[in-house]
Amino acid sequence: MSNPLRFPVPAGLLLPHSGPMCCIDALLATDASGGEARVLLARGHVLLGEQGLEECGYIELAAQTAGALQGYARQAAGLAPASGFLAGVQDFQTIAPAVENDVLTVRVQTLAVVGDVTLLEGSVWRNGELLAKGKLKVYVPSDDFTV
Repeated sequence: MSNPLRFPVPAGLLLPHSGPMCCIDALLATDASGGEARVLLARGHVLLGEQGLEECGYIELAAQTAGALQGYARQAAGLAPASGFLAGVQDFQTIAPAVENDVLTVRVQTLAVVGDVTLLEGSVWRNGELLAKGKLKVYVPSDDFTV
């Protein structure tokens, strides 16, 4: 079945998160190996601290991008967004800070799928500059649809 949604797709259509807890703005692209999302760090963004994007924010942006990919695949199958869980973080490092009004591109790539757990590599970019990268493990219960 083909997906009727056209890029960019508002993240609120793809994630079970609502209001300020939906931290990415839109899914920009997806393919068999991963995808890309966009976020504007507008004043009041839930992940912004006094010094800019909180370090844990990079991880959350990557996790929500993975969730948006799952949501997009579920939409294609005629299903509603489902809950998944961040099960682990490995070698995630912040390279440069992101600050208020930055527009970020978040990329995730699937490295492996073992049962209900997907290992992903995530990265966060600003205008071609790598800001953060690392690996995530995401758990989606087997009674849910998986990509």
